[in-house]
Amino acid sequence: FKVNTILLANKTGSTVEASITFEDSSGSGYYIVYNIDVPAEGTIVALDKNSVLYLEEGDSVAGFAGTGSAIDIIVSYEEIS
Repeated sequence: FKVNTILLANKTGSTVEASITFEDSSGSGYYIVYNIDVPAEGTIVALDKNSVLYLEEGDSVAGFAGTGSAIDIIVSYEEIS
């Protein structure tokens, strides 16, 4: 897969910290963004088409928010065959 865009949208009235990680099939993990402040009712672009991410079979991307379900994460990707 080719990940084109990752957006973080804060649904609350307060700033929330969020992180996005990439984990390869060997289990090694890397932060794409770490504890970034997403402003109240705002959106952050964590990854855009200028810095695409390629996922091989067994790789994954995960998102974490400092406050429960305060953040929606939207991922745009293409399947490469």
